[in-house]
Amino acid sequence: MSSSSSSTPVKKPKLEITTNPNWLELPRDITSNILQRLGAVEILKNARNVCPYWWNICKDPSMWREIHIGGCWKEVLDRWRKCLNI
Repeated sequence: MSSSSSSTPVKKPKLEITTNPNWLELPRDITSNILQRLGAVEILKNARNVCPYWWNICKDPSMWREIHIGGCWKEVLDRWRKCLNI
């Protein structure tokens, strides 16, 4: 009597290797929401310098409805004014 089971290994589906996500493809409101979670210093020193798209979002007045300022308030305000060109 022979066995009816197959000894052929089951093929696993190949995982597709993707490149890094293109953050520029995110809708503006989602990108803005993510950037608003950063502190003022992080936005003014780093995030706005990533690309022109992020620069435009960072200088949008809606990003600055609420500002939490720590001990370095003068530096933050100076950079904020520079960002908004005021």
